Amino acid sequence: MNVSFQQLKGCRVETVSGMFLGKVSTIFFETDGQLITHYVVKKGFFSESKHISREQIVRFSENILLVDDTLSSVSSLEEQMLSGIQSEALVMDEV
Repeated sequence: MNVSFQQLKGCRVETVSGMFLGKVSTIFFETDGQLITHYVVKKGFFSESKHISREQIVRFSENILLVDDTLSSVSSLEEQMLSGIQSEALVMDEV
């Protein structure tokens, strides 16, 4: 299934049991494999963000990203997820 960035950004994120965690605000990609490494999820503008790895995704259905129930008790995974990731600058030329 192909999904556009516009479809993913703002997509609801819920646990399998139905607990609302927030909406996708940012997506991180691995440049070598061109794969999503993790999603950043927020409930609101001032809320703390949660970082959800692609391995924690149970299913992607229409407009809802379902994640493992264990994520409902996690306040923030930022340090765990980003501890070994190095940032790379990406530049895109206009066509």
